[in-house]
Amino acid sequence: MKHFFGKAYMALFVCLISHNIYAQEYTFKSIVADSSSKQVLPGVSIRLNEKTGTTSNSDGKFSITFSQLPQKLELAYIGYQKNTFVITVKNLLTDTIFLRSENIELGQVVVSASRQEQKLQEVTQSIELIKSQFLANTQTNQVQEMMEKLPGVQVQKDQVTLRGGSGFSYGAGSRVLILYDEMPMLSADASDAKWNYYPIENIGQIEILKGAASALYGSSALEGLITLSALPAADTSYTQIRTFYSVYDLPESYKKDMSGTYTKKGFSAAHRRKIGQFQIISSANIYTDKGYRLGDTDSLIRGNLKVVYTPKNNDKWSFAASINGMNNHGQDFLFFANADAPQTPYKGTSSSFSNSRWHADMNIKYYASEKSKHILRARYFSTINNMNPEQSSTGNLLFSEYQFQHILVNQKMLRTTITTGVSNTYSETISGILYGNHSGNNAAGYLQVDQKIGRLNISHGTRLETNKMDTFALSVFPVNRTGINFEATKSTFLRLSYGQGFRYPSVAERFIKTQAGGLRIFPNPALKPETGYSAEIGLKQLFLYKKLKGYVDISGFTSSYENMIEYVFGIYTPAGSIPSINDLGFAAKNIAKTKIHGAEISSAVTQKIGKAEATFYGGYTYILPLDQKYLKKDTLERLKYLEFRRQHLFRGNLDLTFRKIGAGVYFVYNSETKNIDDFFLSLFPELKKDDRWQTSSEGMVTDVRLSYKPFKFMDISVFCKNISGSQYMEVPGNMNPPRTFTLQLTAQF
Repeated sequence: MKHFFGKAYMALFVCLISHNIYAQEYTFKSIVADSSSKQVLPGVSIRLNEKTGTTSNSDGKFSITFSQLPQKLELAYIGYQKNTFVITVKNLLTDTIFLRSENIELGQVVVSASRQEQKLQEVTQSIELIKSQFLANTQTNQVQEMMEKLPGVQVQKDQVTLRGGSGFSYGAGSRVLILYDEMPMLSADASDAKWNYYPIENIGQIEILKGAASALYGSSALEGLITLSALPAADTSYTQIRTFYSVYDLPESYKKDMSGTYTKKGFSAAHRRKIGQFQIISSANIYTDKGYRLGDTDSLIRGNLKVVYTPKNNDKWSFAASINGMNNHGQDFLFFANADAPQTPYKGTSSSFSNSRWHADMNIKYYASEKSKHILRARYFSTINNMNPEQSSTGNLLFSEYQFQHILVNQKMLRTTITTGVSNTYSETISGILYGNHSGNNAAGYLQVDQKIGRLNISHGTRLETNKMDTFALSVFPVNRTGINFEATKSTFLRLSYGQGFRYPSVAERFIKTQAGGLRIFPNPALKPETGYSAEIGLKQLFLYKKLKGYVDISGFTSSYENMIEYVFGIYTPAGSIPSINDLGFAAKNIAKTKIHGAEISSAVTQKIGKAEATFYGGYTYILPLDQKYLKKDTLERLKYLEFRRQHLFRGNLDLTFRKIGAGVYFVYNSETKNIDDFFLSLFPELKKDDRWQTSSEGMVTDVRLSYKPFKFMDISVFCKNISGSQYMEVPGNMNPPRTFTLQLTAQF
């Protein structure tokens, strides 16, 4: 009997142990990302078996529970190769699962079109996508230097315009909104971009969205949007050090006034790493430019630190904080003395400057479920401009935003996502004569619905925004945007979009009062907000033939603006005063109605031949910028066009790699300016003869690169920018840089 009970006890013990083993639950958590770009992939289908499955959320994350090991996961995503991942005890803590793209375009993911991750070919507006490698290949030290090489983008003295939407506005007001780390980054006083401030060393992706984006992003996105995204830290630490030295090859005509060697040089460092639950992302930059003209120098020092924390036992939360600071000083060259001596500044127009800028950010994300997330963001941005007492100012901006995103429906042929939120921006400008003291507040609410029905993607957004400055009346603007994208075939995508936009006048445009040489700028407190719309129809065709792959994108676009703000030369006599020569100058004015029509074709192609690879990226843009009030038969031909616009833009970028050797050719063509303000023709009479103002504004610049990797971690590059030494007038009174030689050394480890 005793022996019997012993056997029964052992049998019961074995049953209990077996039950505990088989009753154990495992939870596998991971992130799905693109194997090339490392960008996360939302909406990936993840199947454990026929009954159990899930999808990755908007940040590529997913979790799935099962009772025994091993398990086989099937991951599927349109445009990517299927991946079978076997879960075992050894890889239960895998951080990321990568999927391989089926062709060149389908793997690209963007966020700016709908504030959520989307495949590039499925967005409803034209968008350019630039990776960090392109920045290195083109020896880009400031973001705007690279922008000029993109289809439909033009840079006029550091002012970026998309498809002719803006002329030259003397650095005040921007119709293109800049987002850095998902928050606006324009100054409080002039509402302009400070390109040398953005920490380019850690930027991994730049998106340029063309067309009105005010419905989702508000004022200043009237013309489009530029999004700068920082690279995250990976499991393996990463450090990059880069230094360069450039020499300007001055034209002979410059050397009579300029002796010696004119150079620019710089050093930058970037570091990213994980320490436990923390991501540390940092960078530093030192830059000195002696310029290629008299009275045109620039020096800066900049530093950036970002920390991201994810709790160890609760990855639903994510906390991020960052701080960035810069000091910048030098001399500013406004315009030349005359067209025959472009290296010499006009008397009284070259002035010294010393600027400081800094910002601090906070970003909290909470993932309530696989389908929902909450985001709270805030930024304080301060710009301090120390010039002479009459031109100094301080601008402070406080931005805050709450955003909620939820996937309402997530089925095989139907997916509906809503993105909604509220934001508030408080700004203050402290200045003496230049602007005076002003404060304002902007509040907004928005809703975006993105729906995927089979091959059809539909996007609709609406926004209500209010703006209050000083004692001016409260302005209220409702705007809408709608777009569709249809996948006609697996590689053909058709799109159609319409978006309304608006922009409030900046403090600088309304209140500036300054003088430089013969140029006077007067205030205009009565300025009205700009309103308008843009529409586009387009086609993106992907192709893949053996080792040749790429895309061609064709689009037609139109935009119309009411109360467009442009600087106009005239007599601005204060009320009750007698007009005098001192009242001649510029002031920002609403110039009634304008229309801009155009077409664009762009392409990216990659061809592999053995161990060699060639990549081409570029395009052509045609623009017809019309000023509606001058469309009359008896009007001077040039007055029919908006000022400082060009009709033809051509961009081409070719990169070649073979083993350790790399080479590149990059060219930019800008046709002549269609119209110019009469002020410049009176200031520079030599430009009148034979329409020199027009012929001298046409130009093509070609840059070349040759690089060699002596070691896996090192790259030595030689650049020659503007190899032909061509000269043309970028904006009135400013010639483009001459031929420039650069040696650059990059180390990564």
